[in-house]
Amino acid sequence: MLVENFYEYNGEEKKARAWEIRRRAGKIRSQADQVGLMLFSLDVSAGELADAAGSLAAWAADPESLKLKTSTHSPDFEEFDKCVRQFKAAAMTALYQRPARSRWRSLRRGSRRQPELLN
Repeated sequence: MLVENFYEYNGEEKKARAWEIRRRAGKIRSQADQVGLMLFSLDVSAGELADAAGSLAAWAADPESLKLKTSTHSPDFEEFDKCVRQFKAAAMTALYQRPARSRWRSLRRGSRRQPELLN
């Protein structure tokens, strides 16, 4: 969300906002390392997600955009979104020993019960 807002923002705070995005990408890297240590099977997907966040942070820190106080090109979220999906799937597999499904049983049946993952 910060990257999307940064793209649309033009003004004096552009550099400060870029630094905040970089700081948060650094936190994501640290969290990815922690996740990888706790669940080794998530190490690769967590690292790839952190790399994608770092790429968005590098986009935000583009010197030309910061000098002009406006974004010179739009961010590409394709890799980040792909990594989020892969991490979620890997986490579901690691935690529940089965691949994640994207549909909810109760929603599919139209019942009022609490949603539960399909087996």
